[in-house]
Amino acid sequence: MPRKYWLVLFAAAAALLFAGNGSLLVTDSVESNYALTAKEMVLSGDWLSPQIYGHYWYDKPIFFYWLTALAYKMFGFT
Repeated sequence: MPRKYWLVLFAAAAALLFAGNGSLLVTDSVESNYALTAKEMVLSGDWLSPQIYGHYWYDKPIFFYWLTALAYKMFGFT
């Protein structure tokens, strides 16, 4: 396939992947815990020890929380 078709295919796949991605709310109770942990990480400034409701929470690797917290810093908590 020519390169032009690959670019069109990639653009279509990216559009389908990201279309409406920000309109879906966090509905799973467990996923909201991960989002809240990253939010508390940003608000407290403690980027090494994830906490939720004042308790340490080491459920996921720290890199996951860093990525979510970085997105909060860039785009806000909405």
